[in-house]
Amino acid sequence: MTIRSMAKTDYDGVYALWMSCKNMGLNDVDDSRAGIAKAALLVFKRNEAGNAFWESQGFELREDVTYRNRALKKLTRIDT
Repeated sequence: MTIRSMAKTDYDGVYALWMSCKNMGLNDVDDSRAGIAKAALLVFKRNEAGNAFWESQGFELREDVTYRNRALKKLTRIDT
């Protein structure tokens, strides 16, 4: 495996990968085509394999954050 910076041309493939992963939580306004300078992510607590993977990639659990969500427009939930 080679780890490199994500390019704009990678987006469609990455999005397809996200959609193929069980227990991903996306909504119909998720779009990162503008570029990524820093990464944060949300993984459902019930997704033990996903949490283990992201921890192995250096993503740390934040105990100081309470996640809150308010839709600014109607969202269509997409759970895989």
